[in-house]
Amino acid sequence: MKKLLLLATVGAMCMTGCTQKNSYTITGTGENLADGDSIFLLEIVGGDIQRMAATAVKNGTFEFAGKIDTLKGVRLISKSADDPQGLLAQVFIESGKINVKLNKDGFEVSGTKANDAFQEFINVQKEESGKLESLYKELSSEGISEERSKAITEQLQKAEDKFVNETVLNIITKNLDNEFGLSTLEQLAFSYPAEKLQEILKKVPEQSKNDARILRLQKNIEKQLNLSVGKSMIDLTLNTPEGTPLALSEVVAKNKFTLIDFWASWCGPCRGEAPHLVKAYNTYHAKGFEIIGVSFDNEKEAWVAGIKELGFTWPQVSDLKGWESIAGETYNIRSIPSTILVDQSGKIVARDLRGEALEEELAKLLP
Repeated sequence: MKKLLLLATVGAMCMTGCTQKNSYTITGTGENLADGDSIFLLEIVGGDIQRMAATAVKNGTFEFAGKIDTLKGVRLISKSADDPQGLLAQVFIESGKINVKLNKDGFEVSGTKANDAFQEFINVQKEESGKLESLYKELSSEGISEERSKAITEQLQKAEDKFVNETVLNIITKNLDNEFGLSTLEQLAFSYPAEKLQEILKKVPEQSKNDARILRLQKNIEKQLNLSVGKSMIDLTLNTPEGTPLALSEVVAKNKFTLIDFWASWCGPCRGEAPHLVKAYNTYHAKGFEIIGVSFDNEKEAWVAGIKELGFTWPQVSDLKGWESIAGETYNIRSIPSTILVDQSGKIVARDLRGEALEEELAKLLP
């Protein structure tokens, strides 16, 4: 009898396990939820919000359930079916029981590998932001001097670089077997050099090696390596603000060193880099240094206004296609500002020199 009971229990566990392996449940609780409130599970496809499922709050709790083969990846939980302002939480859909707790500071998720990792990421991000809060407040305060603003900006940039290259990278690397790690790696891949990404991919477990995101990343790495230091630039011809076609090679051939600067008038960090570019240009132009700006703008008026406002006196080109620009595809640009420094033959000498790093490099090349 005991043996039969044990077998029956094991059988029941197997059935439960087989079902849970291919399904998920999301159980949510929290503040400001009233019984009867509609809660939606949303997906963003091509920039558009799509409703995947809907439920209602009952006894202070809401729940979603479904199969993994029909719903997978990152999803949003919202009080509105089409308004991002109603956003309550973000979860990673994977097999198992996912718990969501809403509170005045946002949300907490737990219950599965990806969501536990996501919560760890949220926690360390909040901790890092807390450390830098006073600097952000000072930076936005009235009457701050230009010198102090510059010093704080550089300090914040160093802190961000350290956070991304150490803390975040560590979280990603230990989660390459789940949705959080794979999704976050793809989103932040542009933050790391190709050589670093190659090292990360060596740590991808067998079950993730054929994931579409990993395969895409491998292709992007190959592109990036073809544009690494020592390789030759790829020529492009785009129009100047006056509508005249200008090839990158035309500018490069006339100067000892040329910085190809990928930017846009709407890009805050690009504007932050502008004073460094202007200073480097004014200091080294007479010695054979040139810059050519390649804009990711969509509107000509904004592009031209940005050139004037930022004091850019060097050649500028664009196809005015924003992120669809041929320059982005050719040079694998996933974030701006981004720069490539080349010599007169078109050989790449350095990449992504920011802040004072550009002048330091030019001081060695053009003493």
